[in-house]
Amino acid sequence: MEENQISSPLEWREANVENLLIGKVLSSWIYSRAAIDSILRKAWNLQDGFDVIEINGNAFMFKFADEGEYNRILRGSPWSINGCLLNLMERSRYKSCEEFEFSRSPVWIQMHNVTMEAMCLENTI
Repeated sequence: MEENQISSPLEWREANVENLLIGKVLSSWIYSRAAIDSILRKAWNLQDGFDVIEINGNAFMFKFADEGEYNRILRGSPWSINGCLLNLMERSRYKSCEEFEFSRSPVWIQMHNVTMEAMCLENTI
């Protein structure tokens, strides 16, 4: 008895990782994809297409249709959601989503009543 076999050549394609950010909300509260989408659309005032993909827990992938908006959001870090840090990282085509470590984040520090003598380039971080 002869078996009919259908064969199709396999083709390897790399995913498009342009304008893609990985983010994690550092909170004990678990946010839904819909909540993150709603909060960030308002906070980021996005004009073009934007998609949120839930990875696990509070980790999400953010896909931007516009490179300018992608760059604005990345440069504007750090961001917060309801007072909790949203740690954003650029997506790498060589890492799986689970390999990203969210152990570092840029922060802004504002100091008041600093003396003129202390205001120098050497005292900046």
